Amino acid sequence: MPDVVVGTIAAVVVAIMLAMTYTTPWCARRRDQHLNAVGDRTVRDVGLGPTLAAYLARTTPGTGEALRRIHRLTETTTNGTSPVDGSVPNRQVAP
Repeated sequence: MPDVVVGTIAAVVVAIMLAMTYTTPWCARRRDQHLNAVGDRTVRDVGLGPTLAAYLARTTPGTGEALRRIHRLTETTTNGTSPVDGSVPNRQVAP
């Protein structure tokens, strides 16, 4: 193979590795946010949202993300839906 082709292949490989290196933290944050939202929705559906919110308020620093998560666990929107995903919280229907 000519040296130009080998150099081009090496440059492409290095560029891909750099792109992966810089996007990994972003992907990890997105995954963590998604898992928190899914977990919060499940906790709210079984009625334990306020309990988890109280625990988080006692044990986590008051960062913006922690405060948003506590709010998601304890509040509903004005139309009665869950702020986690917009679904209506699990409610018992009288027979």
